[in-house]
Amino acid sequence: MSEYIKGNKSGGAPYPLEGIRVLEWGAYVTAPLACAMLAQLGAEVIKIEEPVKGDPLRGYRGHQGVTFSTKEGINIGFQLQNSNKKGLTLDLGTKEGLEIFNKLAKTSDIFCTNYREKILARLGLDYETVHRMNPKLIYAIGTSWGEKGPDADGRAVDYTIQARSGLMHLVGDREYNRPFFSFFGQSDVTGATTLTMGIITALFYRAQRGSGQKVETSMLHSQMYQDSFLGDIGILLHRPVSQHSRTGATNPLGNLYRCGDDKWLVLSEIQPDRFWHNFCEAVGLENYENDPRFKDMPSRARNKEALIKILDDLFATKPRDDWENILREKGGGLSFSRVNDIADLRNDPQVIANEYITTFEHPDLKDAKVTSFPLRFAECAIRPRGRAPELGESTEELLLEIGYGWDDIVALKEKGVV
Repeated sequence: MSEYIKGNKSGGAPYPLEGIRVLEWGAYVTAPLACAMLAQLGAEVIKIEEPVKGDPLRGYRGHQGVTFSTKEGINIGFQLQNSNKKGLTLDLGTKEGLEIFNKLAKTSDIFCTNYREKILARLGLDYETVHRMNPKLIYAIGTSWGEKGPDADGRAVDYTIQARSGLMHLVGDREYNRPFFSFFGQSDVTGATTLTMGIITALFYRAQRGSGQKVETSMLHSQMYQDSFLGDIGILLHRPVSQHSRTGATNPLGNLYRCGDDKWLVLSEIQPDRFWHNFCEAVGLENYENDPRFKDMPSRARNKEALIKILDDLFATKPRDDWENILREKGGGLSFSRVNDIADLRNDPQVIANEYITTFEHPDLKDAKVTSFPLRFAECAIRPRGRAPELGESTEELLLEIGYGWDDIVALKEKGVV
């Protein structure tokens, strides 16, 4: 457990978003994950779900052969997108349900959703209506395709965004001449992270100017922006960006190599001439350092296939750990890394030293490890991951808080409102 969390428990270090209340009405990933981030930063997040059915991610068991459930039957996918929240069941299609939402909205700082805007408008949850009710409320919406255009009302999930944004093309390999999937959830997480950044920016603006506002991002736009380092080259030059080719990389010191134990190593040096001497000495290629075919970057680019074949044969002679030790000691600062399987991260010494993996605090899971929140603050605590709420578990608590009595709650339950 990190010093920051220890400091909070023993010394009372504040959470960065302590005192901020968030209403979340969303499903699957974009809005729920954005709100999970806010919750880890200390905000009070009230997750609104439909009675009985709840967020459909609760019933999602896996994808592409990867199970989301533990042997205890706990849905890890849902848990990680919804940790540290309160749970409220509410039928927003009823007059009584909308009345409860309105009362909560008047005491909240943020409303966050990723439902389509035509659904929100039909229920009276559109920005204009909610803003009139609470002008200081930040209204945050994560859309799929954006608010305008022919697909504005269309549905999308992660892979459709990967495809439309160009990501599938960028991560492809010319040797296979087809697009590749990135890991599932890439565009979901990108959209959620962008939405969180927008929410926090709007909070700062409100602190300066006093007014709330609408914040919108789409998964498509967020993914395009994440890919913009290469994507904007293609946009500016009006041409496709070439996919990588391992056997035809123009910079052989920026390439992947299979080592003698079948594990992969990546060289990722963007200043290859600067490190060519050290690299050749470190790996025993002194005879090639001044070879006219390889002496500088233009030469190596022209003769890339020959040099890649030499390096393929070379790296195949030793296990990866040996090559890492050699490059670390003699490479002169050359940029390189092992290629981890996700499961390798749990035992990676760099990950361990920086506490990038933490214990997921769940009463029914023992020693469960997950990725920790990727920010550290010198004077603030970060809320550790706690379990997601059971469906509607905070309903009574929240209704009592906003003035409903027990008889009212019983009546609302009998009508199916909560």
